[in-house]
Amino acid sequence: MNIADKIKETQDLLSTNSEWKDRYKVYAENLIANIDVIKSNRNRFNEFPPLYFYISTTNAKNAKTKLLLDIRYRGQSVATLKANQNDINISTKKQDDKNLRDFNCDIKLNDISWREKQVREFRKFFKYRDNSRNYNDKNKKNEEHNVESLLLSEFSKKKSNSKQIKGIQPVKICGNRFGMPTPIGASHHNKLIYANQYGAELIFLQEQGKVVLHI
Repeated sequence: MNIADKIKETQDLLSTNSEWKDRYKVYAENLIANIDVIKSNRNRFNEFPPLYFYISTTNAKNAKTKLLLDIRYRGQSVATLKANQNDINISTKKQDDKNLRDFNCDIKLNDISWREKQVREFRKFFKYRDNSRNYNDKNKKNEEHNVESLLLSEFSKKKSNSKQIKGIQPVKICGNRFGMPTPIGASHHNKLIYANQYGAELIFLQEQGKVVLHI
């Protein structure tokens, strides 16, 4: 099947299943309603590459009471940051096992303040370690997330003379990397399915006032 056939197949799936239109409308309404809260909380702390903040549509929806950000290294989740009016905390409870398996990181953070010494050690660990992942059969798919992260880092550069591809910036939500879930699933490449809210994640790139898409 050629590209034109795949495009036609995708269009047919979207036409037959129209629930995504209402869902995308809700995404937009929630984001607009919470954008000031997200921005206010996000301005209270800095990003420390190569650790980057990601926000999901679910967390953007719930940001009115608390802001949850996924902290990723090489595109892989390594911690979760939670910010509300009173505190900024970080936890690795959900990521501890994979942090040790994939990066030899044994620093465990149990909902402690973003400003604690242990958190600084955590950031320092990832900043100065070799930019690699322990390869094993259980994390083969993570490499595609690393490639995506590298592309986003390249596109995010501010100075054009240091960029391989000029004139492109990723669309972010208050400085946070953002992926929009699509209703189309294509994990098997040769077969497209309608996946409701569980489809592939779409990254938006902006070029000179236009918006282009990268999956």
